[in-house]
Amino acid sequence: MTKVRESNFELLRCILMFMVVLVHYNIETMGKAFAYVTPGSPNYYFLYFMESMAIIGTNGFVLLTGYFSWKKTSVSLRKPIGLLMYVVAYNVLFFIVDILVMKEPISLIKLVSCFIPRNWYITLYIALMFISPFLNIVVKCLNQKTYLRMLGILFLLCSVWPTVLDIVNVKLGLDLSGMNTVALGGASSGYSLVNFTLIYLIGAAISKFDLLNHKMGWDLLAYGVLSLIIFVQQLFVGAGWSYANPFVILSCVSFFNIFRKLHLKSQIINLFSSASLGVFLIHTQYVVANKIWDKCYIEQACRGNLIGLSLNMLLCCFGTYLVCSVIDIIGRKLTHPISNLLDKIEILNKKIILIKEE
Repeated sequence: MTKVRESNFELLRCILMFMVVLVHYNIETMGKAFAYVTPGSPNYYFLYFMESMAIIGTNGFVLLTGYFSWKKTSVSLRKPIGLLMYVVAYNVLFFIVDILVMKEPISLIKLVSCFIPRNWYITLYIALMFISPFLNIVVKCLNQKTYLRMLGILFLLCSVWPTVLDIVNVKLGLDLSGMNTVALGGASSGYSLVNFTLIYLIGAAISKFDLLNHKMGWDLLAYGVLSLIIFVQQLFVGAGWSYANPFVILSCVSFFNIFRKLHLKSQIINLFSSASLGVFLIHTQYVVANKIWDKCYIEQACRGNLIGLSLNMLLCCFGTYLVCSVIDIIGRKLTHPISNLLDKIEILNKKIILIKEE
């Protein structure tokens, strides 16, 4: 029997992916808003605050995974292989688009590269999938008091302390990387399996122990205050937009908890939510992130008034999200027979990791 997805969480997925698109609107290698805006202008502070609100997007998906996956005891190759093929499929599609539509020159290196499933999020997510059954044993075995004590220690070692060292490095120019508890080079801004594991365990704790059952208003307040703290931290001391920043993690938890308390049923929301990963893979392709966004008047908006910038950001990000969603929904419909075929390949569906509970 097919499990009916809860639309409150599916709406959360949609909004989290919209946040990811918004972050990419700002960064200098994609939408380039930060490169165009004048430092110290109202537009500058607006972009900084929007970034501070949206930086939780990636962490949110990992938190959702922990919340829903902590009971699983096995892993097969089906999902990892499917994810890698998903990446390659869009790489190949947009390689063809680059050649036929954008008239880019054919390159052997580009051709070979498009068959390499190089994507930092997918790589870390698959790594997390492989270790999750072992993490889940810990989740199931520990009582609430012991589990929260463990989480507290991990939070200090993997989030608070590395962030403090990053701030010291930024503000004082003092390299204390040898004292870092994540890696020699620091917390890698949270682009690490360590950060993914910490957030996964937080999501599992919320689910197992039914934590944070206060009124939604407190979550809204917490999210707003934490976004402001992240904004101030980034402006004045740095490391505010690290995925490993404790305020970013706490902001993500608060935002997640808002949607956890909603009760929604919508097939439309569920449909668009299913395209979230596709939106991520499509809008980060060169033709979208550089060629198309370069024609969206982002530079003019950044140098104009605040209302114009707000409208440009909304239209550009929402339009990108909507178009990418439609492309992915159609693409998955067309490739559904391939997905069914993969489901029937026995070796892919065999449990390569199976934890037997005693």
